[in-house]
Amino acid sequence: MHQVIIDSFKNKTIIYRMKETLLVIAAALCVLFILFQLVKGFLLARRFWKKHKSNGDPELEELFQKAETPAGARDVLREIDGRAAQNGALRRAVYYTAGGEIALTRLKRPNVAIRYYSRALRNNPKCEPAFDRLAEILVAQRRYRRFKHTCWYLLSRMNDDDSGSSIWRKCWSGLATVYASFPKSTGRADAIRKMLTAFAQATDDDLDGLDDEIDDRCDEQGCGCDNLPRIAK
Repeated sequence: MHQVIIDSFKNKTIIYRMKETLLVIAAALCVLFILFQLVKGFLLARRFWKKHKSNGDPELEELFQKAETPAGARDVLREIDGRAAQNGALRRAVYYTAGGEIALTRLKRPNVAIRYYSRALRNNPKCEPAFDRLAEILVAQRRYRRFKHTCWYLLSRMNDDDSGSSIWRKCWSGLATVYASFPKSTGRADAIRKMLTAFAQATDDDLDGLDDEIDDRCDEQGCGCDNLPRIAK
């Protein structure tokens, strides 16, 4: 009996030590994850800042330098709102894209970043940096419906000359990815991919046929793309 008690005590001690070790490992992993996110945010912000620095934009350089701390970042976002209101659409898109980057990398507020990137695209539907970052956030959050509406909205703002452009291809590719994620809409995804694959060498008649095929798929499966929504504020 005495030996049983001793063995039981030893087992409990071993289990306790194992739990203690696992807690230490878990805490270390949490610290490493936080450090990784901080470094990642710093590198992304630095990359974005360098890109605009190479374009010789002293205003953006100034804004990013002011946004080094969370308090500074919030002040900069208010400043961006004020500056954007005093400029034309294309320049507003640049400001709002910078605002989205600051909200995302400095404040770690993806939902705030979504609002800024969406504003940028409303002012300039061809603003690829805003679209790329917005797509990244929405897909990561699995907000596929919002991403789909964004792609349709941007396509509705483009004219015939924009067909085949980089942002045009990204929108269609995004739609194909979203539709392919759901079994009921894989036909639409296949039609879009077929169009993108054939676009480079297709004639106008071929493209008209592919457009008709996409429309047929949408009618069959209730896409609702005729009722193109605006990007939500």
